[in-house]
Amino acid sequence: MHAHAVHLFGVFFEHSAGYLDAVHRVKNANRSYKPVANELMITFTRWTTVEECIEVPIDFPTVVFSLTPFDDVAKFVDNNDFFIDVMGVITDISTPTMLRPRSRDADSLKRTIQIRDANNSTLNVSLWAEQASAFEADAIHKAGKSEPQIILFVGTLAKNYPGIGLALSGGSACKWYINIDVPAIVELKDKTGTNFQPINWIEAPARAAVEEVAENKTVRELLEINPHKCKKVRFQAHVTVRRICNDKCWWYGSCQRCFKVAKPYGSTYKCTSCSNIAVAVPRYRIVVIAGDDSDDAMFVLFG
Repeated sequence: MHAHAVHLFGVFFEHSAGYLDAVHRVKNANRSYKPVANELMITFTRWTTVEECIEVPIDFPTVVFSLTPFDDVAKFVDNNDFFIDVMGVITDISTPTMLRPRSRDADSLKRTIQIRDANNSTLNVSLWAEQASAFEADAIHKAGKSEPQIILFVGTLAKNYPGIGLALSGGSACKWYINIDVPAIVELKDKTGTNFQPINWIEAPARAAVEEVAENKTVRELLEINPHKCKKVRFQAHVTVRRICNDKCWWYGSCQRCFKVAKPYGSTYKCTSCSNIAVAVPRYRIVVIAGDDSDDAMFVLFG
């Protein structure tokens, strides 16, 4: 949506409702975070008009998804070209817990849902922040005591968490539908009805344990590490700041979702990477010379 259209229609649309729109622009689909494998997309502008359809045709699809088999999820780890849609029977629901993801500078709420497919393979789905709170865990757990709860997750991303393994991550783009009347869900419900087991309630710790322990290194040891062989490995060092390189410090307006550059877009900002439209957040880059008894090195700090 164009910035002006966000203010006009941002709270107008509801799931499973039908709408007629006029005066929209057709463009090539975004390169990343695609919900469906279409080559084109439509963009709402300030001149777009939208009207809700009171009588939606009975055969008009209200939910569009493309299911990914559990066995294929690993192929999409850290791939943001497309969102992943999966379906399964809910087996476990955890209580929410607070932790700090590696990509964030603040704590975030997390809830884990385990689902099982028709082949009895299981997969964890991690819901974050508002999504973790919005999941009606108590009601779903109660209903899951007497009959299978078949859930369809759309808009997830595949992740390989240290110490946890393969899982799907459900952020702001993630939605879910439980026991909706579509053939795929009806078929899975029939297959699992004879082997029904109540949903387990998992009590997560009040605060999650650290998922990855950073290894202590001296500055000299850090300088000798081959970065190509230690991708996504965390280290820590105790150093003394010698001086601040003011000529190398700068700041930029960043996307709230992925921290990439966000450029002016009407009265707001649009991310150059994930196309998220929101107010840009200042993100700073500070360069310092710091060291210990072994050596000195240049450290780049973001935040």
